[in-house]
Amino acid sequence: MKKITTLFAFLTLVVFSAMSQVVVFGQIDSARLTTNGSTPVDSGLTIQIHGTVYGPNSYPTPNGMTFWLNDGTDGIKIYSKHVYAGYTSLTDGDQVTVVGTLSDYYGSAEVDLSDTATLDTIYKTASGTPDTPVVILASAFSISTYGELVQVDNVDMSTATAGTWAIVAGKHYFTCHAGAVYLYIDSFTNDTMFHAAQPQGIYNVVGIGDDYSPTEFNLDPRSLRDFHLVQPDTTVGIKNIADLITAAIYPNPTSTVLNVTLSNTKDEPIVTELFDVTGQVVLSETKNLVNGTNNLQFNTANLTNGMYILEMHTAEKSLNTKIIVAK
Repeated sequence: MKKITTLFAFLTLVVFSAMSQVVVFGQIDSARLTTNGSTPVDSGLTIQIHGTVYGPNSYPTPNGMTFWLNDGTDGIKIYSKHVYAGYTSLTDGDQVTVVGTLSDYYGSAEVDLSDTATLDTIYKTASGTPDTPVVILASAFSISTYGELVQVDNVDMSTATAGTWAIVAGKHYFTCHAGAVYLYIDSFTNDTMFHAAQPQGIYNVVGIGDDYSPTEFNLDPRSLRDFHLVQPDTTVGIKNIADLITAAIYPNPTSTVLNVTLSNTKDEPIVTELFDVTGQVVLSETKNLVNGTNNLQFNTANLTNGMYILEMHTAEKSLNTKIIVAK
């Protein structure tokens, strides 16, 4: 986990204004503890913190913003009903400064920027790249993994709780038990997966550590790219293009053009995304499949040499594989 150092690192300063008192924290772990070290947090304290953005924006309307902020010492959730002029486009890896109200949400600390007071703000100070997730066991989840980017290997997606892969209380969500932790995905963080059939098989899953209660913990995947197929279900309900449809990807390594040949059983769109090693999308295209053989081409001429992750998905099927660009 990268360390973010600022002029205020390891210091807690109190800044006074005509309107309010702002406590500036040089480290998020200090903000999580609060000035008097009490638990739960001191709700109502106006604070300023700085860190790296973990997305995506999971607020259910276009007028708000909810994401995670981490500075290498700890993570905390940022919640706002408003989009502030200094930061309107949320991107993983951004460096931002936040001023808002420290609050206690079901026993977990978050910063609430919902007040329209002048002091509440968020602004970007620099661009960056997402952190590399730390691989941990499901049994290792605790309050210390809250707001951390982690990976849990060999998650059996077929164990998703019966009946929860559906619309409940006006939104899609499901939980998948993985030892001592639950995967939690809503339609705001992964709308494509929610409208697809329940995936079957074993996956390595990346996400942000969250908690449902002091003893129940969640892993919140950010998007479809956080699911990496390890082993398909060889019994029933296989939901992977490579298993249901004959697919050939060539040449690999590629230089200027990547070809994908696959067969499909109906006319439907297929979304293709190519991610670099930092998790950034470098190619995104939607093409229309027909019933029968499909020959798809993707331009890789502008890509630099290296390894990429190719992900393709329809409403019910997906493909995840490595691609090498070598010129």
